[in-house]
Amino acid sequence: MSGLKGYYFNNTTLQKPSAHLRTDPQIGFSWLKEPAPTVNPDGFSVRWKGLLNPPVDGEYTFSTYSDDGVRLWVDDQLIIDNWTPHSPTQDVSKPVMLFEGAKYPITLEFYDETGRAVIDLFWSYPGQDEDLIPSDVFTATKNYKVTVVTGDKQNAETNANVYLTLNGTLGVSAENYLEGSFPIGSTRDFDIDSIDLGNLESVHIRHDNSNDAPAWLLDKVIVKDEETGQEWVFSCGKWLANSEQIDPEKKLGRTLRPGDSSEPKGLRNGQTIGLKADNGVYLARTNSLKQAVVARVAAANLINDPSTHFEVVKLDGNKVALKADNGLFVAYQEDQAGTPPYRSAVAKASTVTQAAQFEAIVLDGNKIALKAVNELYLARTQRLDEFNDVVVARVRESSYADDPKAQFEVTVIK
Repeated sequence: MSGLKGYYFNNTTLQKPSAHLRTDPQIGFSWLKEPAPTVNPDGFSVRWKGLLNPPVDGEYTFSTYSDDGVRLWVDDQLIIDNWTPHSPTQDVSKPVMLFEGAKYPITLEFYDETGRAVIDLFWSYPGQDEDLIPSDVFTATKNYKVTVVTGDKQNAETNANVYLTLNGTLGVSAENYLEGSFPIGSTRDFDIDSIDLGNLESVHIRHDNSNDAPAWLLDKVIVKDEETGQEWVFSCGKWLANSEQIDPEKKLGRTLRPGDSSEPKGLRNGQTIGLKADNGVYLARTNSLKQAVVARVAAANLINDPSTHFEVVKLDGNKVALKADNGLFVAYQEDQAGTPPYRSAVAKASTVTQAAQFEAIVLDGNKIALKAVNELYLARTQRLDEFNDVVVARVRESSYADDPKAQFEVTVIK
């Protein structure tokens, strides 16, 4: 969209949240009243952001006419700075060399204290006298708030240089440097300006393995479109490390795909799903005395065998319960009898108790891990008696992401 994205604030310091958001084709305003119904008539500020597309190669001179404060950045260089209360004043930049076909980030900031608010943005270049910058050389950008969450295990932090790229249905962002380190268990926020990317399909995050503590356990990346409020959650739960001991895949970068912002990926309330274990067969309810959930139904029988069908009951956050076809729920049970298997996951709870609530953690693709109330993970284990391949909650937090027995592929049945 042509123009600059304008973020209007009900203060003179550009302090969030914004009171109004719109795309302004040109910057040529003289306001005697409020700029928008939700913005104050006095004591407001505006930040305009976008990309500038020069029509010719050459030296460009920018100027502003403002009442009150004004700052202008072109290509990330501050070229006008008069952040003071003043009567209508013209400020002129030094010449800036720009090239046709390039896209330069441009940011204009303005505040008004009292009285008439005036802000105009001009330019001149070879063959063009000073004039308001026209809308067709601007490309409006969006602000994406990016939240990066680091795991809370020992040595999960990184002080390497981290880079993030957003990929959507309408385009791909530049690769953005996320400045600073990422401590254990930290949540860090960043603002990324980009063209409208549409619906986000993936993010690619990497680090350069630099400095003295580069290995990193990335929990997740959350991206929010500040204009629409839409949010995407990109779960990871894996290491980015050039060490086979830490990460057998030795990946310094990962492409993450989004789950739903409010529900675990592939686990939506009321869906019927099958869960495929790493040995290629599906979890199934069996009518044995313990009603154990076992990975023993072949893929070819998935649709026609109701014992493999589990109804998803969505609870708070990313907690889910799995209801078997006999009306009972998969539940963690501490076996105190001294007879294996211990810590069994069994379909025996008639109501959703705490023991039947599992935390769903999204892994690569459509695979998930399910964390039981005892802080251990459901996992397939090979047994030699009638409970062949019994699913038990026995994989610890430190190893679930690397143990394929704790990773289940979600198949949506209906």
